Amino acid sequence: MGRLALTLNVLTFAVWLGIAIELVRRPPSLPSSVSRRVRRLIWGTGAVGAFLLGMWGLPLGTTTTTAAPRDAEAGQSADEFRSFLRTPFAIVERSVALDGRGLTIRDERRETLQLPLVLLAFLAAAFWYRSRTDVRNRDSDGPAGSAGAVSCLALVACSSLLACGVPTDRPSQEDVPRPERVVHDVQWDTLAHVRSGIADTVLYSVLSPAAGEDGFFVVDPYGTRVARFAWDGSLRGYIGRRGGGPGEFGNVRDLDVDDLGTLWTLDVENVHVSGFDRDGILVEEVPLSGLPASPPSFGVNHDGSAFHFVVSDEELVPWKVERSGAASSGPAIVVDDADGAFSMALQGKIARTDTAGGWVYALSMGDGFFPMRGVTSSGPRIRYPEFVPFPGIQRTVTVEGKMTTTTTGLTERKESAISADTHDGVLYLVFAGESEDAGRLLERYDLTTGSYIDSVRLPRPGYVAVWEDRIVLVANNPEPEVLVLRAPW
Repeated sequence: MGRLALTLNVLTFAVWLGIAIELVRRPPSLPSSVSRRVRRLIWGTGAVGAFLLGMWGLPLGTTTTTAAPRDAEAGQSADEFRSFLRTPFAIVERSVALDGRGLTIRDERRETLQLPLVLLAFLAAAFWYRSRTDVRNRDSDGPAGSAGAVSCLALVACSSLLACGVPTDRPSQEDVPRPERVVHDVQWDTLAHVRSGIADTVLYSVLSPAAGEDGFFVVDPYGTRVARFAWDGSLRGYIGRRGGGPGEFGNVRDLDVDDLGTLWTLDVENVHVSGFDRDGILVEEVPLSGLPASPPSFGVNHDGSAFHFVVSDEELVPWKVERSGAASSGPAIVVDDADGAFSMALQGKIARTDTAGGWVYALSMGDGFFPMRGVTSSGPRIRYPEFVPFPGIQRTVTVEGKMTTTTTGLTERKESAISADTHDGVLYLVFAGESEDAGRLLERYDLTTGSYIDSVRLPRPGYVAVWEDRIVLVANNPEPEVLVLRAPW
């Protein structure tokens, strides 16, 4: 429920409860033939009836949010659960669909704001009538409280604000203090260059590089494999192939290398993390069945003992999965300016830090990154130098004959952090935004203080991995290309 609607509901209930108690304790005058007990019954019944009728009011607007964290598997049945909450100022409906394994495949939330005219009219009438009868009969049960009248007027004023659509007091995120971006132009020293043409099968595509002491790795999503390179750019071989067996991939989305040199891969289709030694031999597979949904990014502890994830549904929930497969979650990461943009709109990039259990969650379609430790936030959100608003979620319903199709998508999609890596206490983000250098800005942040350092322009947009004084830049431009650059700092 929205913050303003919740505030008005609490205020309404408090004022109504005070009035109901006062009406029963000191019922206003009625014709002299009516006893005090009957007057209490009449006024008490009227207060309860007005509150119940106040649950229905004048509709002011409806907001629908749909989260679809994953698709149902072919042939899988789905169970749907519905909940309904009606209050004087809001009606909240929720529908959740679960697959056969109990995992959420759709979560729809519909909130309708309304103005409880009957309840407000009763409150105003009770104050007016009580004041009128008390003025007329000084010997009645007592004077009407001026504080109650002021409370009623405040409630009516708040209701008017809601009806007029006045926003909450949350400041505009564009006005949040941000560091000033400092961009340096540098002459890049290229240490290695790998380019794969149409007739070449070295790489079909490139995504999510990871670097270690012995070289670097690149996801080849079209080839359903991971390519291994030495630091001089020579190909050392491939890891994995299409399939669902040990060491095989369905859809690799992210890589990370721990301090022991083990390569870890995130397979979102087979829903597990796989570890490979320095020779590319499979050493372990860790199932992710304990997670409520399949996340697109992950980070590994420095010693390879656990893995960090963020599952985005109606909230951003951090998760930790041990090598044994045991999963545990922490408190939700608060994003109070997302305005209902859940699931796809709150996805981000994860990069581990050099400290035990430390990692970063950088929003890839929003504003800022979160320093994390274990399954809890270790500090406030760090804002990007450039503001990028969260996208909204829209539903499109298509009816063809007896078939109805609902499509969920993002509105005004604008990317912020498209790649993230950390090294020696520094966070490196490739930033998109709306500048002419979108996707080419490599920005640095001090992880100890969270402060922005500076930015440099990359030779081309892409994804990066950092190791010592080298930067691995991979891009599809349009053919897959890999650059090993010497860091300018």
